[in-house]
Amino acid sequence: MRWRRSIIFAVALGVGLALPVSSHGEEFRVDRLIIDAPDGGMTAVAPAASRAEFAWRGEITMTAEVAGAGHDRSWQRSCTPQTGDTAAAPLYRLGRLARNDAYLYAVVSRDRKNGVSTAKGLWRQHCLVFRSGELAARISIELPPSALDTGGMTVSDIERVLSGTKLLAASIEGPLISDPRLSFEWPGDFKPAAQPTFSFYSRHNRLPLSMTVSLGDPARYEFDKLEGTISAMPWKVGTLARSDEHFFITLWPYSPKFVLGFRAAETSARISVDIERRSPDNGDIDVAAIERMLSSARLAVADRSNQGR
Repeated sequence: MRWRRSIIFAVALGVGLALPVSSHGEEFRVDRLIIDAPDGGMTAVAPAASRAEFAWRGEITMTAEVAGAGHDRSWQRSCTPQTGDTAAAPLYRLGRLARNDAYLYAVVSRDRKNGVSTAKGLWRQHCLVFRSGELAARISIELPPSALDTGGMTVSDIERVLSGTKLLAASIEGPLISDPRLSFEWPGDFKPAAQPTFSFYSRHNRLPLSMTVSLGDPARYEFDKLEGTISAMPWKVGTLARSDEHFFITLWPYSPKFVLGFRAAETSARISVDIERRSPDNGDIDVAAIERMLSSARLAVADRSNQGR
């Protein structure tokens, strides 16, 4: 039994500011996150990105991603062989779908789900990349070829899903189990594998400071926490004036970056702050101010009115 379900993946592309909390700062809101930022306000500099994963009877998975329109080129490269790589060409089959827009559709053969391209084709990735307005999308449906022999799903089913996928203009804040800038037709028992991750990009209106906020499944906290221990970059591990469980890592003075991660019962948060290397020397903003800003980060109480949309 099949029916049309719209998976709406929408996240606020802009950010709202409340009244100043002091003479030196403002309450800055990004979706569910609240942070006391330096006075002057912050502005979104790119559409919010999202990544969601779905599973169908274990073996078949789907990853749906949305980002700014400029991502379509790198996503297309990920789904096609490099220029002049004739040996890889048989492993990438370009196809056509019942669509009337500009798109790329490729079937990629791999030795395993996250493995290298191989002629053995033990794993298949059906990859669609397209764009609409200021947004781009990549949909990847992955499965072992043997899954098509069980009678539960066919290549025609996969291509029907990809043919009907659309990008919509939508904006919703709050905890979401799915994501509304994308709408597509899918089998009724295709289920979310975890909470989607949304990433928001903003820049301070007065200071040379930019911020990336990512909100996602609580399980992501442990993964994000590894960044300061397994990365080749010279991260320094520290702590902040917070009473909750968190991690705080910095790249200083090398390419100044400050990263805070924490989680609540239903959400994990990762906040990355970048400044120009000379900002402290120029008196623009100092490290203590950034640490105070990150120490203030908290999640608003969940509004469940949007759950399940």
